[in-house]
Amino acid sequence: MHKVVHVIFMFLGLANSGLAVAQNIGVMFGGISERAADASSIEKLCIVESIQERSGVTFRIYENHRSRIGSVTAAQKMVEDGVDLALLPLISDEAIAAISVLKEAHIPYLTSATSDSVIKTPKEGLSLFPRNNDQAEALAQFYLERYPSRPLAVITDASSAYSKQLSAQFMSQLKIMNASVAVTEHNVVGDSLLKLPDLSGYVVFAALLNPKIALLYRQLRDDGNVILIGPDSIGARKEFIEIVGPSIDNNGTRMVFLKNWDGEVRGQYKDDFWAAFYQRCSKQSHPTFVNAYVYDMVSLAVEWGRSRTTEGPLAVLAHSHRPSIFDGQPIVFSESGYRRKHYFFYEYSGGEEAHLIPSSLSISQSD
Repeated sequence: MHKVVHVIFMFLGLANSGLAVAQNIGVMFGGISERAADASSIEKLCIVESIQERSGVTFRIYENHRSRIGSVTAAQKMVEDGVDLALLPLISDEAIAAISVLKEAHIPYLTSATSDSVIKTPKEGLSLFPRNNDQAEALAQFYLERYPSRPLAVITDASSAYSKQLSAQFMSQLKIMNASVAVTEHNVVGDSLLKLPDLSGYVVFAALLNPKIALLYRQLRDDGNVILIGPDSIGARKEFIEIVGPSIDNNGTRMVFLKNWDGEVRGQYKDDFWAAFYQRCSKQSHPTFVNAYVYDMVSLAVEWGRSRTTEGPLAVLAHSHRPSIFDGQPIVFSESGYRRKHYFFYEYSGGEEAHLIPSSLSISQSD
């Protein structure tokens, strides 16, 4: 099921050659129809609609209903529609499912997914963020620097390829840095969080998505005195706060996680982002991480659409060096196809917000 926002994307390159150059760009969301709409997809859609109105660029929108099978179905529709470039602002499990179809049809893609399985070669696709292994390295170093005397547990969602990969990478990085570290492992499936032992006094690494990460935090809060650490996916977002409740007293338990953005809009496109946000995202009181990265992603795609080069879309995106609104710095991709950038460390210990914490670590995407 897909929806065409206006028609298809078409750029008329009338200068010099007098010929029209038409490009077909698809964007995959969770759900935007009235019954299937989710908060994240609404935040993505308002930015896409705003940019297309401001730039004259339009996009085909495809719904995957936040599932792997839905991603396969949507990708098959992209192939049928002759999409030239696929934008995949999705979590890794959904993106991997879509990419399995797109690769067979030789359709290039730009994604927000970070699994090391997302990109086999930058000739097929690019990611707007650093890969999972770099997050694993940063978190392993953080544990050894801050809490080396605490026992360590790793909790993995056995039904998620993303969670299994990140847990394995985290433990691998630990062994590289300190082979003597002991790790207690726990696998969870469905509601099996209830079967976890008391982890009071532990540091717990978990690469889980909502609602599981919120349910885990509630249990660890009951245990007391637990430090939960994890990648950007566990961030204390609105859904997380709604599940755990805004309690200020968290029984000594807190959560430390990585973020790709500290919430401040920077750089030469700062004003353009705010204009785009106010134009279509009026239901939101302030921009989210989703608004921000979709702005960067779609703006890169617009640059390819406006070019009259004979180069493929990925070559144009890789050489664009368009400044990101995250840090005002050019968007640079590594030789493996993932973004080069630094992380921010945040802590949540209760209430309704997480707070930036200082860190001496300087980990960014490596090849």
